[in-house]
Amino acid sequence: MRVSSYNPQSRYRRRNSERMSAFLVVLITLGIAFGLGFWMGGQNAGRQERVLKTEVEDLLNQRETLQDEVTE
Repeated sequence: MRVSSYNPQSRYRRRNSERMSAFLVVLITLGIAFGLGFWMGGQNAGRQERVLKTEVEDLLNQRETLQDEVTE
């Protein structure tokens, strides 16, 4: 009778843990990508808001100037 140290259960357990760790790495990577995209979108929206507010102020000033010229 031959005694072997081969244990098929450990192979399946190891394979399962490797799959789980790969899945977690993908999940964490996707989470970081979505979080970064959300943050960058917020930064872009804030920048666009500032640009549009200055444009509105410029147009309002221009309208006032033109109305004063028309009344004169």
